[in-house]
Parts: sequence; C-alpha cells; structure tokens
Amino acid sequence: PVPPKILPTFHARDVMAPAIGGFLRGRKLRLKRVDELSGRSLPEPSRSQKGWKGEILHCDHYGNCVTSVRLGSLVPAGGEIHRQKIRVAQNYESIPSGDVALVRGSHGFWEVAAKAASAQTRLKVQKGEPITLFE
Repeated sequence: PVPPKILPTFHARDVMAPAIGGFLRGRKLRLKRVDELSGRSLPEPSRSQKGWKGEILHCDHYGNCVTSVRLGSLVPAGGEIHRQKIRVAQNYESIPSGDVALVRGSHGFWEVAAKAASAQTRLKVQKGEPITLFE
C-alpha cells in the first residue's frame, strides 16, 4: 500500500523509485492484485457554445487546480473562472510571474496553475466551482 502521507502527484519519485531501489538491493516486491475499482465517478464536462464547461476537481497543496476537462477534449484558446480570463501556457515555467494559466496536467486533465504561487489563492476558487475552457 501507498503510505498515507504520499500525495498522488509524484508517484514515480515518491513510490516507484524507492520500490525499485529496494528491489535492486534484493528486497522482494509485494504487489496486490486489483480486481475492481470503486468510488465516486468524476463529473463530466459539458459542451457549450464557447467550448467546455467543467469544474474544479481538486486543488493541491501548491494551489494548482485540476479541472474536469480532459486533455483530449480540446486544445483551449483560454479559459474563464469567476469572470477572470485565463490564458494557456506551455508549462509551469512559461507562466509569467504573477499570472495564472491553463497547463496540461500530469493526471490527464487541464489544470489552472500559477508560477511559484497558488492559483487557488489568486483566483479564490475551491473544489466544485465552475470553469469554462474556450475553443
């Protein structure tokens, strides 16, 4: 099992690397078979005249906000939350200081992020709030 303090953002670093390191030192890996997944299904975004309407699924401890809009749905021209326009950035590093932007998230969803800051705090958003991504 994954230790409770491990966040799901960097499993390659926090879970897999230590497990492989232990394996290479001779420790046997204990893998558990998963036959069924259960839990709450994710809310689906809906099509609108302007693009996609989704919601904030999660805000991590850095203030990055994962949306319900999957990466394959569209390549947005921008977004809007609380009547605040959001541009698209190639990655976290390319977001101008003091700005927020949409970036491709590692979980397969569009995320709202700020460079070296909390997008959640800057936009005053919480889980469940609506967001629109424009085509």
